[in-house]
Amino acid sequence: MSDEYEIEKTEKKLGAIGETICEMAGGLSAVALSAFFKVPILDPLAAPMIRMGISDMFNRAMSHKQEIKMGMGVAYIGAKIHQRNTRGDKLREDNFFAGQEVRAEGPEILETVLSKCKEECREKKIRYIANIFANSIFEKDPAEVIHLAINIAERLTYRQMLMLALLGKSESLQFDRVLLNVRTDGKDILSASLNHEGNKLSDDFGLFTNNPSFGDLVPPNFTAIGEICFRLMSLDDMPDHDCDLRDLIKDLETVDKAYRVKFPLTGAR
Repeated sequence: MSDEYEIEKTEKKLGAIGETICEMAGGLSAVALSAFFKVPILDPLAAPMIRMGISDMFNRAMSHKQEIKMGMGVAYIGAKIHQRNTRGDKLREDNFFAGQEVRAEGPEILETVLSKCKEECREKKIRYIANIFANSIFEKDPAEVIHLAINIAERLTYRQMLMLALLGKSESLQFDRVLLNVRTDGKDILSASLNHEGNKLSDDFGLFTNNPSFGDLVPPNFTAIGEICFRLMSLDDMPDHDCDLRDLIKDLETVDKAYRVKFPLTGAR
């Protein structure tokens, strides 16, 4: 079965579900999705690898819901690649797309990302998982680091992704980073869940530095892998007015105020 036949099948499948994909992805049109798949958006080395990787994944057995989620991943990959192309960013120049003496890493990373998108229960995470592949074709991060970022992105809750976005966007949001390290007694559900998810970002994933003891007012910072995850997922793209981001800030401020009333500290802001 020829590559052209496989690509044609995928084009038809994407065309049939394109409107649904773009409606769920938001801000994308079915025409744009089709154009990403058909038009040479990259150099002759990268474009065939991406198209064949997408075709291979779409021509495997899966449910309609999984097709939609994978299609969302494809749409987000296309949107991010278009954004970076328009910006004038250059593709990486190693064996990522087609290896000579070593195996190309790109196809496996694309397959991994689309597989994660297909199985992701929280659809809002799909954009940021898909961004990892789209950004990786422009960055110099080694494959092992990219796979680590994919694994972390899969395991993070959406609220933990929001916490990472807050840390990276704290200046534009005028958000006090110290709130991400507030430790409460955890007796109410809100503070307990925020404590649990925030602690895991530093303790389990190693994405934050400074995991202070109870009551310390120390602003956290990204570790090296935290900065890589923030960059590859393009969490900086999350709009400052995003309702989920604003809801998280309100929750953190609510917990912080309750904490201050119960445990007043000298020198608190």
